Amino acid sequence: MKIIKLLILSYFLSNAVDNYGQQNWIIYSPEPLDLTSLKSHQETSDIRRIFKNPYMYALSAGDATIKDLHKRYEDQPAVIIFKDQKLEKRISPNDPRYGEQWSLPRIGLEEVWTETTGMVPTGRTPVVIAVLDDGFDMDHPDLIDNWWTNEGEIPNDNIDNDNNRYIDDYRGFSAKLLNDEHVSLSHGTQVAGIIGAEGDNDIGITGITWNMKMLAISDVNSVGELLQALDYVYEMKKLFMDTDGEFGANIVVNNFSGGIRNEFPDRFPGWCEAYERLGTVGVLSVAAVANEELIPEEDGDMPTLCDSEFLITVTNTSKEDLKIRDSAESKISVDIGAPGTDIITTDVNGTYLNLPGTSASSPHVAGAAALLYTLDCDELQDLIEANPVAAAREVKNALIENVDQNNSLTETVSGGRVNVLNSALSLTEFCGESALAPLDIKALYSQNATDNKRFVYETDRLEEHQFFIYNPLGQLVYSSKLFPTLFGDKVINLDDNILETTGVYIATLSNDSDLISTKFLYVKN
Repeated sequence: MKIIKLLILSYFLSNAVDNYGQQNWIIYSPEPLDLTSLKSHQETSDIRRIFKNPYMYALSAGDATIKDLHKRYEDQPAVIIFKDQKLEKRISPNDPRYGEQWSLPRIGLEEVWTETTGMVPTGRTPVVIAVLDDGFDMDHPDLIDNWWTNEGEIPNDNIDNDNNRYIDDYRGFSAKLLNDEHVSLSHGTQVAGIIGAEGDNDIGITGITWNMKMLAISDVNSVGELLQALDYVYEMKKLFMDTDGEFGANIVVNNFSGGIRNEFPDRFPGWCEAYERLGTVGVLSVAAVANEELIPEEDGDMPTLCDSEFLITVTNTSKEDLKIRDSAESKISVDIGAPGTDIITTDVNGTYLNLPGTSASSPHVAGAAALLYTLDCDELQDLIEANPVAAAREVKNALIENVDQNNSLTETVSGGRVNVLNSALSLTEFCGESALAPLDIKALYSQNATDNKRFVYETDRLEEHQFFIYNPLGQLVYSSKLFPTLFGDKVINLDDNILETTGVYIATLSNDSDLISTKFLYVKN
């Protein structure tokens, strides 16, 4: 396996062709080469070694020089000469304000988005995330297409069509009015934007889940209304399970960015039990801890002190990756840190603003948890369908046990800040997959003459890769972009019409950090 680190390629890759017809080339060799004589060529310039072990040389040269090089090393198949190419950065959504969303790449989302943006694998049942809050701008252009609707209910007919005890809960649920009439308020709209603003739609921002459906539950302003909301989540998930998906909602996570400081569970019977009850139908609950420098066990904080294995409590971290001083901490009851400073998100009347505090931290973790539920892993998807309680435990453990360790978060259960990529990678073992490996490109495989030919490759980076094929003269004859999958074989298929003739070619695969090349024999059918 030969891995070529592209540590300084950007230094010399300013132009593919200069004013004298020269082009940038790379020479690969497992042994050092003496290229001094090349400098005598009038059309050759700027020869430098860029990497050792194996040996890599970069030069600008014209066709005559390259032909001489091919002739010189034609009896040394280990020496590969190929034309250089500019690298492109990893995928990111086209939402115009995505550049302001510093927190999303920080927690590893760009890599995970190459695997899933919130849609479950083909043939699997879509999952839903419930957002419990004060109110929502249901018509916000960045949210409007991502609200869940109750297809078992006929809107505005004043009948409980799905027999869930609530009338006309078609577009979500009001914990006060017991229907789907939502007041438009900032806090809920802001939280919903972090979780599920539509991604890659050329509007505003992107959510952690680009296209997952959110169940809006509004008018949650008191303990009684919160308990009503949690009960609704339970009933809708249980209805889904009892009717084999005909009615209800396949809710896997709910988020509530609120609570009461200086209070303890014994003052609110039923509150903590609600999280345990939700766990029995496989629903994880995520909650924000107090925006105050307190220790819940000493000072009180609800629902942080609820001792439920199905509850994840979240404290606040800054752009500098430090815990915010004015946020609760505890090795017993505060589970994890997540970004909550200068978080650009949706607001009422189709606008955007910055949301500070643990109210912003909690939806980062809730969205991350929901995203893990959509990974293309048969073992995980089978578990979600057959044993949602075990799946909830698996997802929570993946989040808590795979944080970025952080010295400012030692006084939390996990000791770190959420990292969605680490969490997703941890599930590769559960899914029976081998761990991601350094960049390597295998030989060309074909089972029979009519098959598409294919390369199987490995990589340890979930980002956009560039794939090139060169003929023996170093001319580029094929190029493509690809995004590695986290689970299953990583494959590049070559249709028989890609290359014109049978012969020896050079395949090159690269990402932002590595490049690998190999010669292969292509036999045209």
